[in-house]
Amino acid sequence: MADDRLQVAFVWHMHQPYYREPNNGTCNMPWVRLHATKDYYFLPNQLAQYPKVKANFNLVPSLLKQIHLYNQGDSDAMLELSRVPASDLTSAQRRQILHFFFFANTEHMIQPYPGYSDLLARRGSSVKDEDLESRLALFSDQDFLDLQVWYNWVWIDPLERARRPELQNIPKKGRGFTEAEKLAVLNVHADMLKRVIPQYRALQEAGQIELTTTPFYHPILPLLCDTEVAREAMFNIQLPERFVHPEDAREQIRKSVRYHQDLFGAPPAGMWPSEGSVSPQVAQLIAEAGIQWIATDEEILGKSLAEELAQMQPGQAFKPDFLYRPYRLDLAGGHGLNLIFRDHELSDQIGFVYGKWDPKDAVANLMHRLRTLRESLRGKPGGPHLVSIILDGENAWEYYPQNGLDFFHRLYEALSQAEDVVTVRVGDFLREHPPQAKLPRLFSGSWINHNFKIWIGHPEDNTSWNYLSRTRQELEEWEREHRAEEHREARDLAWEALYMAEGSDWNWWYGDDHSSNLDMEFDQLYRDQLAAVYRAQGNPIPDFLLMPIRRVQLHGQTILPTGLIQPELDGKVTDYFEWLPAGYIDLSGGGGAMHQAESIFQAVYFGFDLKTFYLRIDFSTSWLETHQHETHELNVRILQPQPRLIRVRALLPQPVVDFYEPDTQERWTLVRQHGLKGALDSILELAIPFADLQAQPGEKMEFWAFVKKGDRELERCPQQGPVMVEVPGEAFAAMQWSA
Repeated sequence: MADDRLQVAFVWHMHQPYYREPNNGTCNMPWVRLHATKDYYFLPNQLAQYPKVKANFNLVPSLLKQIHLYNQGDSDAMLELSRVPASDLTSAQRRQILHFFFFANTEHMIQPYPGYSDLLARRGSSVKDEDLESRLALFSDQDFLDLQVWYNWVWIDPLERARRPELQNIPKKGRGFTEAEKLAVLNVHADMLKRVIPQYRALQEAGQIELTTTPFYHPILPLLCDTEVAREAMFNIQLPERFVHPEDAREQIRKSVRYHQDLFGAPPAGMWPSEGSVSPQVAQLIAEAGIQWIATDEEILGKSLAEELAQMQPGQAFKPDFLYRPYRLDLAGGHGLNLIFRDHELSDQIGFVYGKWDPKDAVANLMHRLRTLRESLRGKPGGPHLVSIILDGENAWEYYPQNGLDFFHRLYEALSQAEDVVTVRVGDFLREHPPQAKLPRLFSGSWINHNFKIWIGHPEDNTSWNYLSRTRQELEEWEREHRAEEHREARDLAWEALYMAEGSDWNWWYGDDHSSNLDMEFDQLYRDQLAAVYRAQGNPIPDFLLMPIRRVQLHGQTILPTGLIQPELDGKVTDYFEWLPAGYIDLSGGGGAMHQAESIFQAVYFGFDLKTFYLRIDFSTSWLETHQHETHELNVRILQPQPRLIRVRALLPQPVVDFYEPDTQERWTLVRQHGLKGALDSILELAIPFADLQAQPGEKMEFWAFVKKGDRELERCPQQGPVMVEVPGEAFAAMQWSA
């Protein structure tokens, strides 16, 4: 008798970008650790309590590698801040804690706990440095200790909290925690990180879950193979210089399969290509790597079957007849690949809708939808039918009460008891029911709007691709000259850093599609990964990698000049009125504070007369005193109207100012040594003739400054992007005065 139960495959995709800096392994973002303690262990652990329910987990190697590094003793910046005894925290560390230790869902992770929510109310909503500084006095050492405890406690899943007495007491006590209680919470983090990977392996060996993979550093494979593929979905898209490196796509796939096998004892049969991104060329590479099936979105299926769907009669339903069945794609060389397609609506109900519902109603609605589907599929061709529910496995649950605990309990209970709906591992289903339908072609696109707009086409996205292309080209040139065995380690390090930079997450935050509180940190990390390619070669970091790609408008943070100035260049505030008409940069807005505990810039002023651009830098007194015997330099980059670099070498005790222009290969060439006026005493003052900048009245001039030590950038001003000012003409003074 045929099994007429509706077969449902849940695929939970677990992913984090590779946050660790390639050159030194430091990690400024805590999300691997925090999602491990809140989600990566919680989901399989919850599932294990319902052995009748089967599921599929897609584990990205870049995530697994970072979990492994934590278990080897690696840390992150927020963990290090958490470990510092509260009484020993510096003012800068206290500001960082006030800024970052409320990064949690307010409704479900902060407000339910009065001890935590009271601390947030006291801090307020602003995270500008000046506002945080003004609130420091409102927080005692005990308050900071409480905040260290709360921040790490709320990122532990509810099952783990319930089973550990040392965690149960935290919400009961509410405040007044001890260093010992904090240590207990942090020890739970370490213990849970160690249990994540073994839990998945145990459930796979028990036959309850199937583990699948993604290309190693989560790249958009079709774009690695050929960026021109983006035109299939968006014909008029503006693209960067063409990037065609299918060999990189092949290597990302090969590395993921090998890593997965080493970790879990068997190669993966299935793969979720990063962001569900597919193309015919990618399908070929995946099949050649031994992968048997992949998943992507229903819109890709619709585009792939466009001709067939055009022949349908009015009123015919797309989903029952086409979506809920697997397909076979025949490929060159006798290869083939099985494909399943994500039910967009059902997946999004769990990811974005049900968190706002009562869990009982949410589960009832989902089961009703599944049973309605089952009835609609009766007698339809292509059976037995498979409904694929595929979504992010880590980010949705903070929008559910108790991290989705009650929702999962009710869902798994309902699925365990259902006689008309059964959950399956995708590989099992495909072995028992090989695809009967052939996919005539595979449309090139992703799970988001069946195109690649998120990752390419915007000027910021295209710039990042051009940087990747240039870095890769120069790596290949270097490699041709360094093939000896003695250079093997350097070559391996350089290529690994490049593969990290090929990850999709960096371009997720470029452009106008998405934004976060950490856009500039993601931008910095991407450029750090490209810089590591050069560092592995022993070559200097190109200047283009020192400049952020992300362009943030500086609303309310830059005050423009109100008149002409002619300061005396003596490194001192000679007269109160000397710089009064100058523009200045308000440094109170913060940004990028996760990267440093000590500020270098205190204030930056800029102005001009009709012939000269003047710049004044007020360094932090404590920084100057602390680093007076070290070698630092200040770089001033002019972006418009012509690229120029002013390099202030040997800041202390007496600055040496050099002037650079780019050559035909965009490398800086020294034009004039000791050729510009500058002085440093209590402040640094510089004079740069507009003639040297080839700047004409009325033209836009963009600039910013950054302090370096060796080839490492320590701090940039402004953090968010360059300052733009208009070169003054004869009428400037009168216009500004009359305004």
